[in-house]
Amino acid sequence: MFTLLGFLNPLGPLGVIGSMAMAATTTHKGKPVWVTEGGAELPLTNMAAATALILNGPAKWSLDRAPGLSLPRWLAPLGLVVSYSP
Repeated sequence: MFTLLGFLNPLGPLGVIGSMAMAATTTHKGKPVWVTEGGAELPLTNMAAATALILNGPAKWSLDRAPGLSLPRWLAPLGLVVSYSP
């Protein structure tokens, strides 16, 4: 929901990255990358899209921009490291 509304960026995309990293390492482990063969193509695509949202920041019409909320920029790289660690 945070990702959809653009609220408290980068927490929403970090949640997407964390859940997709878990899916890629558990459900799709040891399979070819393509989704037609049970691989992690879709989780990897979702993680790439969430990373792009983190790098771009909240959009013009997001809930973060209306009241002027802003989380520290260092939170995103730290969250990425925590999301990818086993």
